[in-house]
Amino acid sequence: MNDNPGGTVTLEPEGYVCVALVGDQTYQTVDALCQQTLEYVDRLRGEQKPLLGLVDLSQQTGFNTGSNKAALESLTKINYDKAALVSDNELFGSLAKLIIKALGKDERTKFFSDREEAVAWLLMKDPLAG
Repeated sequence: MNDNPGGTVTLEPEGYVCVALVGDQTYQTVDALCQQTLEYVDRLRGEQKPLLGLVDLSQQTGFNTGSNKAALESLTKINYDKAALVSDNELFGSLAKLIIKALGKDERTKFFSDREEAVAWLLMKDPLAG
């Protein structure tokens, strides 16, 4: 399911959706990734599974106001349970944090510089909820 030059969207065997942004992003590339993600969202919700997401920004090289707008729109459409963002680029990470905070989703979203740590947190069970 990848005909988008801006990245890939996959459903990982562990049950989380992985969105990997690759290269320079535009409104069109981010919006296309969102549409692909929504297909997995519908499937997971239909199976009554939690919606967990990993957004990998480590291969993203640039963004513009259009891609920022599409990211904001995407995050309002996707009501996830937990999301981990991976980026070792401070600028991309800071921008993502601002968008997440503006949407009030910072309680269920964490940022990591390492993908392994991000996946571990994402799959960690809540000791109170089980």
